[in-house]
Amino acid sequence: MANTIQTADYQDPFIRELVKYISDSSFQKDFELFFLKHCRSFEDDEEHKLEYFSIYQSFQLLFEKRMERFCEVNGISQVKFKERAENSQESDPVAKHYIKVMLASTEYEHFFALMRTMRRLHGARLESLDQKEILMKQREAQEEKENWAEESESKDDSDIDIDVDIEEEKSEAK
Repeated sequence: MANTIQTADYQDPFIRELVKYISDSSFQKDFELFFLKHCRSFEDDEEHKLEYFSIYQSFQLLFEKRMERFCEVNGISQVKFKERAENSQESDPVAKHYIKVMLASTEYEHFFALMRTMRRLHGARLESLDQKEILMKQREAQEEKENWAEESESKDDSDIDIDVDIEEEKSEAK
């Protein structure tokens, strides 16, 4: 993911650093992988399953750890972080919008909607990931079979037969 956010738009240097941190590819990749891993669980019906809240709590923990890291790197306490974020919202309309969006993603209802949207947006990608995983497992299984065949020939154990159940591999990948 490219860093496309213009940090010069923020008056407060603290907010500029926060935006740079959050828009950094490593931060974005962590959350993209989290969303891709878990968005399949979120269905289009309005029911809120217990599993959703558990995933939300995992998301919260990941987000909190990343924000703690930002505070550590910038030598600021979490209390000061909150104060600076609130003050920036009052003095900088661009920062206000950014912080509002950032905090909204940590609220359950917004998280729930985001996960359902991610599932719809990445549906085809998720399917291709499944296919890639299946192909990788198939290749690994074929390589194992070939290795076993070579070993069995050298040991003269021609009765060793490795049967890879591809359908089982497909179901495990999903």
